[in-house]
Amino acid sequence: TLQHFEKGDLIAVEGVSGFDVGEVSLTGEIVRLQMKKRGAKEDNPEMKKVLRRATDRDIEVRNQNKAREPEAVIRSRAIAKQLRLDMKISQVEMQADGRKATFFYIARRVVMWLVLAGVDMSYAAAPGSPISNQ
Repeated sequence: TLQHFEKGDLIAVEGVSGFDVGEVSLTGEIVRLQMKKRGAKEDNPEMKKVLRRATDRDIEVRNQNKAREPEAVIRSRAIAKQLRLDMKISQVEMQADGRKATFFYIARRVVMWLVLAGVDMSYAAAPGSPISNQ
Protein backbone atom coordinates (compact mmCIF):
# COMPACT_ATOMS: atom_id res chain seq x y z
CA THR A 1 0.00 0.00 0.00
CA LEU A 2 1.14 3.52 -0.76
CA GLN A 3 1.73 5.72 2.28
CA HIS A 4 1.34 9.49 2.24
CA PHE A 5 3.94 11.55 4.11
CA GLU A 6 4.23 15.27 4.70
CA LYS A 7 7.37 17.37 5.04
CA GLY A 8 8.60 17.06 8.65
CA ASP A 9 7.11 13.59 9.28
CA LEU A 10 9.42 11.17 11.07
CA ILE A 11 9.78 7.85 9.27
CA ALA A 12 11.51 4.52 9.89
CA VAL A 13 13.82 3.54 7.02
CA GLU A 14 15.95 0.50 6.29
CA GLY A 15 19.23 0.52 8.14
CA VAL A 16 22.11 -1.91 8.53
CA SER A 17 20.46 -5.05 9.93
CA GLY A 18 17.66 -2.92 11.34
CA PHE A 19 16.18 0.52 11.00
CA ASP A 20 17.02 4.18 11.25
CA VAL A 21 14.76 7.20 11.74
CA GLY A 22 14.69 10.12 9.34
CA GLU A 23 12.68 13.23 8.64
CA VAL A 24 10.83 13.77 5.36
CA SER A 25 12.37 16.83 3.70
CA LEU A 26 10.75 16.70 0.24
CA THR A 27 7.46 15.35 -1.11
CA GLY A 28 5.60 15.03 -4.38
CA GLU A 29 6.94 15.94 -7.80
CA ILE A 30 9.91 17.80 -6.32
CA VAL A 31 11.31 14.40 -5.20
CA ARG A 32 11.26 13.07 -8.78
CA LEU A 33 12.91 16.26 -10.07
CA GLN A 34 15.70 16.07 -7.46
CA MET A 35 16.26 12.37 -8.18
CA LYS A 36 16.47 13.08 -11.92
CA LYS A 37 18.85 15.99 -11.29
CA ARG A 38 21.14 13.70 -9.25
CA GLY A 39 20.82 10.74 -11.63
CA ALA A 40 19.15 8.54 -9.01
CA LYS A 41 16.85 5.75 -10.19
CA GLU A 42 13.67 4.86 -8.29
CA ASP A 43 14.32 1.12 -8.74
CA ASN A 44 17.94 1.32 -7.51
CA PRO A 45 18.39 -1.63 -5.08
CA GLU A 46 20.88 0.49 -3.08
CA MET A 47 18.14 2.97 -2.18
CA LYS A 48 16.90 2.42 1.36
CA LYS A 49 13.20 1.66 1.70
CA VAL A 50 10.75 3.56 3.87
CA LEU A 51 9.42 0.99 6.32
CA ARG A 52 6.68 2.98 8.05
CA ARG A 53 5.82 6.18 9.83
CA ALA A 54 8.07 6.24 12.93
CA THR A 55 6.25 4.98 16.01
CA ASP A 56 6.59 6.49 19.48
CA ARG A 57 8.75 3.45 20.34
CA ASP A 58 11.02 4.04 17.30
CA ILE A 59 11.55 7.63 18.40
CA GLU A 60 12.15 6.64 22.03
CA VAL A 61 14.76 4.04 21.05
CA ARG A 62 16.43 6.55 18.70
CA ASN A 63 16.59 9.15 21.46
CA GLN A 64 18.10 6.62 23.90
CA ASN A 65 20.78 5.66 21.37
CA LYS A 66 21.50 9.29 20.45
CA ALA A 67 22.02 9.99 24.16
CA ARG A 68 24.79 7.33 24.17
CA GLU A 69 26.80 9.07 21.43
CA PRO A 70 28.83 11.44 23.68
CA GLU A 71 29.99 8.53 25.88
CA ALA A 72 30.90 6.54 22.75
CA VAL A 73 33.10 9.46 21.60
CA ILE A 74 34.86 9.62 24.99
CA ARG A 75 35.36 5.84 25.18
CA SER A 76 36.58 5.52 21.57
CA ARG A 77 39.07 8.37 22.11
CA ALA A 78 40.40 6.56 25.18
CA ILE A 79 40.75 3.31 23.20
CA ALA A 80 42.53 5.09 20.34
CA LYS A 81 44.93 6.70 22.84
CA GLN A 82 45.50 3.38 24.63
CA LEU A 83 46.33 1.72 21.29
CA ARG A 84 48.53 4.71 20.33
CA LEU A 85 46.56 5.31 17.15
CA ASP A 86 47.37 8.64 15.54
CA MET A 87 43.77 9.70 15.04
CA LYS A 88 41.26 12.21 16.32
CA ILE A 89 37.72 10.94 16.78
CA SER A 90 35.33 13.83 16.30
CA GLN A 91 31.90 12.25 16.38
CA VAL A 92 29.97 9.00 16.74
CA GLU A 93 26.53 8.54 15.19
CA MET A 94 24.35 5.68 16.36
CA GLN A 95 21.79 4.14 14.05
CA ALA A 96 18.33 4.64 15.58
CA ASP A 97 18.00 0.99 16.65
CA GLY A 98 21.54 0.92 18.11
CA ARG A 99 22.78 -1.87 15.82
CA LYS A 100 25.42 0.27 14.09
CA ALA A 101 27.74 3.09 15.11
CA THR A 102 29.59 5.28 12.63
CA PHE A 103 32.84 6.82 13.87
CA PHE A 104 34.03 10.06 12.27
CA TYR A 105 37.74 10.69 12.60
CA ILE A 106 40.78 12.44 11.17
CA ALA A 107 44.08 10.62 10.74
CA ARG A 108 47.31 11.47 8.96
CA ARG A 109 47.76 7.86 7.90
CA VAL A 110 45.51 4.89 7.23
CA VAL A 111 44.14 3.38 10.44
CA MET A 112 44.38 -0.39 10.51
CA TRP A 113 40.93 -1.29 11.81
CA LEU A 114 41.93 -4.92 12.30
CA VAL A 115 43.90 -3.68 15.31
CA LEU A 116 40.60 -2.71 16.87
CA ALA A 117 38.92 -6.08 16.22
CA GLY A 118 39.78 -7.39 19.68
CA VAL A 119 38.57 -4.30 21.54
CA ASP A 120 35.40 -4.79 23.60
CA MET A 121 32.96 -2.14 22.36
CA SER A 122 29.92 -3.70 24.06
CA TYR A 123 29.48 -0.52 26.14
CA ALA A 124 28.14 1.09 22.99
CA ALA A 125 26.02 -1.83 21.84
CA ALA A 126 22.32 -2.00 22.49
CA PRO A 127 21.08 -5.11 24.34
CA GLY A 128 20.33 -7.79 21.79
CA SER A 129 22.38 -6.17 19.04
CA PRO A 130 24.96 -8.24 17.12
CA ILE A 131 27.89 -6.68 19.05
CA SER A 132 26.29 -6.80 22.47
CA ASN A 133 27.40 -9.17 25.23
CA GLN A 134 23.92 -9.03 26.74
